[in-house]
Amino acid sequence: MASIVFLGLIFAISTSSLYQVNLESKQQSLVESVTKELKLNKLSLDRYFENASYDVSSLAQSKTFRESLDSDMRFNDRVIELFELTMKSNPDFIQLRFIDANGKEIIRYNRESFGTPFIRVRDEYLQNKGHRGYFQEGMTISPESFAWSSIDLNRERGEIEKPIRPTRRLVYSVSHEGQRVGVFVANLSLQPIKDLVFNDFQVLPIFLVDRDGYYLWNTLNPVAQWTRDLAPKSKRWDFPSSSGVYSVELDLLRGMEMPYHLVVDARRELEKTTNEIRSKVLLQGLLFALVVGFVALILWLNKSNQLKRELESDLAEAMEKEAVNKEIQLRQARYATMGEMMAMLTHQWRQPLTVVMMNSDLIRSKLKRMDLTDEENAFFEGRFALIKEMLREQDDLINDFREFSDPNKEHAPFEVLSTIDAALNLWNSKLFQVGCIVRKDVQNEKLIGIQRELEQVIINLLHNAVDIFRERKIKAPQIHINAFVEQVGGQNHYVISVEDNAGGIEADIIDKLFDAYSLTKSLNGSGLGLYMSRIIIQDTFNGQIQASNGESGAIFEIRLPMPVKAD
Repeated sequence: MASIVFLGLIFAISTSSLYQVNLESKQQSLVESVTKELKLNKLSLDRYFENASYDVSSLAQSKTFRESLDSDMRFNDRVIELFELTMKSNPDFIQLRFIDANGKEIIRYNRESFGTPFIRVRDEYLQNKGHRGYFQEGMTISPESFAWSSIDLNRERGEIEKPIRPTRRLVYSVSHEGQRVGVFVANLSLQPIKDLVFNDFQVLPIFLVDRDGYYLWNTLNPVAQWTRDLAPKSKRWDFPSSSGVYSVELDLLRGMEMPYHLVVDARRELEKTTNEIRSKVLLQGLLFALVVGFVALILWLNKSNQLKRELESDLAEAMEKEAVNKEIQLRQARYATMGEMMAMLTHQWRQPLTVVMMNSDLIRSKLKRMDLTDEENAFFEGRFALIKEMLREQDDLINDFREFSDPNKEHAPFEVLSTIDAALNLWNSKLFQVGCIVRKDVQNEKLIGIQRELEQVIINLLHNAVDIFRERKIKAPQIHINAFVEQVGGQNHYVISVEDNAGGIEADIIDKLFDAYSLTKSLNGSGLGLYMSRIIIQDTFNGQIQASNGESGAIFEIRLPMPVKAD
């Protein structure tokens, strides 16, 4: 009995220490997670507004628009087409206008909300905006420069729209022959920003407030939102300094005097964590007391061996359940992260495609007005058809990436050779630019999975190889693609090897190539391509991808299990 009391004292001391260690660990983990997400969300906000700036400046600086300024701003069909292409390529614009130097709207496009169809406003409904602050500021800033308005609710004829439409205005000053002729004004929908930022904190209360503490968004109390405009006397955020409140100041206005704060209130979550750990430790104490009692009884009955086997079995079962739960949580977190990255990447990829489409149509229109022979017309029409086909393939590829994190993707049989050829055809121009020779040794087989995702992995490897050829100025670049079936331990594996002659991968980065957000100068990129490649190979094909160095360069090897040969 004395030994049992002694063990109880030891356990009391150890559980007290365990409680403190677990609590500190949980708190630190929460702080790191919240801080990381806040910083990533700030980066997402910055990129969102930078993309809008790029679209407006491209329109304002286009040759077609500039030529219209020589004709007293009589916008022809080509200028109208540019406006419509800009609205089509950027679903975030809920309004796009050009206002002359007198404040009169010359042309205006509207859409009801993010992603809905847009319409051109009839001339008789155009308004004079000379009294609005954003127009006056646009006429005073430096020519051909930007200004951002504060985040507020959209107004029509001086009244707040109902239902409310949160917006932020981008103003671009336009000058011609030394004179200020007007401004572009683009109203951005903030719904995509809200969805992107707030979905990362579905459990924790999150707020967006201005410098005076007025709420813009409030997940804890949806009624108390946009209080500066709708309810200026309502309760505001008081910026508490207590533990568990984390915020990031967002310099969204590029130097203007109204910073915003993205705030996460984790005080309740910390309290919940404390109570959970306290309950867990108490439960462990009770369980330990029962175990000690049973051990004493079993020792007294000379049945210690049987009890030991039972305890070992229970422990193994608990560890197995814990491992399964951790794997589920890991996969959920990974799909959430990939969904965010896909949203950012596909949005940025669409910008250059839109520019190519716009310029291609303009060139084609210009050529039609030139006196060309039938042979020349046939030549140019063939090239334009090729451009459109490439743009269509790229659009399909972007849609594939949008669906990347969908857990309900359907798998189907496909041939490996056609997949490799499709990747090479898509990247053929880049390979030709660096003078790369590609050699294929492919044992063609049918696999089951998602063909476009394996194609994208091969494209990522070709892209990295081309970048390193350029960076290191390789004189005679070569790529060898070798694909074959290999049997290991009675299991057939399909192996795809992509090898280059660019000198190999540095030893200090080779173990980090497939990590998310890994920045490696030698790979001339952000590391997201290789990270997504690893996720595709692991999750879609239940395989492995690894990198090593050969005699003359890097070797990327994809190993896919072949459970049943596809018919």
